[in-house]
Amino acid sequence: PPQIDVVEKLRAEADGTTVTSRTQDRLEQTWHAATGRLLAATGQFIGAKGPFIEEAPPTPQAPARWGAEASWNLVRAAAVGDPSTLRVIQAPKVKDVACAGDLVVLGGSRGIYAIEPDPEYIEANPLPALPAISRYAKVTPRPFDEAACRPTRDLVLDVFDADIAPLLTEEELPAGLTHEPTRRFLTEVGFPAVNDFLSLSTHNLAGTGFAEHNWEGTKEFETPVGDGPFYELGTWIGGILLLDGPTGRVLRQSKEGAVDDERPGDPLAGSSLAQFSAMVCLQWKYMLAYSTSGGLDGDDLIDELRSWLAGIDPAAAATRNWGHVTDTDEFIYL
Repeated sequence: PPQIDVVEKLRAEADGTTVTSRTQDRLEQTWHAATGRLLAATGQFIGAKGPFIEEAPPTPQAPARWGAEASWNLVRAAAVGDPSTLRVIQAPKVKDVACAGDLVVLGGSRGIYAIEPDPEYIEANPLPALPAISRYAKVTPRPFDEAACRPTRDLVLDVFDADIAPLLTEEELPAGLTHEPTRRFLTEVGFPAVNDFLSLSTHNLAGTGFAEHNWEGTKEFETPVGDGPFYELGTWIGGILLLDGPTGRVLRQSKEGAVDDERPGDPLAGSSLAQFSAMVCLQWKYMLAYSTSGGLDGDDLIDELRSWLAGIDPAAAATRNWGHVTDTDEFIYL
């Protein structure tokens, strides 16, 4: 069968027999609710070979019997016009719900499926509602732990293998890199080489060395852009990641085809190479937790990530660069 991405939205069609799903990749599929037949789709499917589109079986049209809404890991449904028939349906990772005829159709990160509640069912021993132990509150980020984010060799090796975060010798460093703390960072801590992590790809400097790059375009930003020399570190958000030799700042140079090529934002990616590396390590840890959590507490994780990134480097965390790669709506494009 075809595989679809996470279902974000569902809507019931006017015929009362079909529903249309919109997935995380913004494609749509129309399904026959009672049989699960795929009737129409936009885009290509992952997995088994098609064709997948089928004809709708003859089904009498009928108004939706249920009204339903999705909540956190559950769906509340009641027969139209009869709130006494309320049903609470356990539905892990559900994102949206639609009703077609006698069916309640659920969609989320576990796919799309339909159930048919029994309006005549009466629970023999309903459990009484438990009182709230406290008023509703939002989970707030933990206080920033500077020690846990300090850019040390142990921090880097807690996330990356030693062979992709090599320690360089003084002889391997370019003469134009005159920022002494950055020289020490490269010889004592190591800059990690990553590949396509939320659009970030960085060089293994032990192999590539330090290629010089001329700054192109305007320098009229809040962050001063000096005369360099600038050394290529990799790419990020469609731009070129550069190390400023005299200051140790990490800057992102936008280029044609990047999301901000017409109106580049402030280029600051890290006030120092050490701070930028610490931010990458932190984001790696949080995104690992985010991607394996199944969406549970995901917003809270990202809120704390943003808070702690600002603890490491307030100026860089406030830029459009870091805002872009910590926006959950942008993850699908990174």
